[in-house]
Amino acid sequence: MKPTSQPSKKKILIIDDEIEGISLKKALTTAKTFFEALRDPDSEIREEMDNFLNKHQNQFQNKLETDGTVHEAFFKEVILSDSFKNSLSTVSLTYKSLSSLYQENEWLLRIKGLITKAFPTDVYDVKYLENVDNINIDELDQFDLLIVDWFLENGYSQSSDLLLKLSEKDNLPAIILLTSHENILESNTKSDFYIKTRISGAGLTILIKKEIRAESFGYIGLRMLAEKAIKQRPIANASRHYIKQWENVLESAK
Repeated sequence: MKPTSQPSKKKILIIDDEIEGISLKKALTTAKTFFEALRDPDSEIREEMDNFLNKHQNQFQNKLETDGTVHEAFFKEVILSDSFKNSLSTVSLTYKSLSSLYQENEWLLRIKGLITKAFPTDVYDVKYLENVDNINIDELDQFDLLIVDWFLENGYSQSSDLLLKLSEKDNLPAIILLTSHENILESNTKSDFYIKTRISGAGLTILIKKEIRAESFGYIGLRMLAEKAIKQRPIANASRHYIKQWENVLESAK
């Protein structure tokens, strides 16, 4: 008897610049008071940071710039570290100025945890990509599903431009668009979005991020939605080709 072959894993690409936590660009807005105070050598927040760094000078590779400027590496290694967070008194100005940032970061990491749980490695081959500039459009056919953050680092235009490029592919993978902006579900906004990206509702599903954390949906709901989207890939592409043919006919008849 021939051994039964294992089914090939379904390939998923997740494009999200905050899949590993809050970005420095977002943090500079979320905790503006904290980062401004770091640039003031006489501020209480700068003093608390300097004391922490002096005490843990052998623990971290990245240093705070003399003028208080924070770079991405220092932000990820020090400010988001449990060591720094746990050193803060809950009544300190530093803690108060960073509390919203830490909550946002934990929320984003929770999303990744649920995504990981939704797609176990024995069934799915999942790849994460933070920088949209590293995407090779010509290689995306190999994926069964793309999960794309609607608001990438440079905003809506960057993610919609990516989807517009994707819509030109003959064998477009199924797409789930993740967003925190619930207004996209309003009929006018949703319609404009599909028109701009030229991807039909059969090929692109919009999912509000907070739904992933809801008990009524969660990682099981995400997995079921992904499976449905993957199954709809052939009909979604056939529908796009049919519409494009009609558009060409109408254009040539003018």
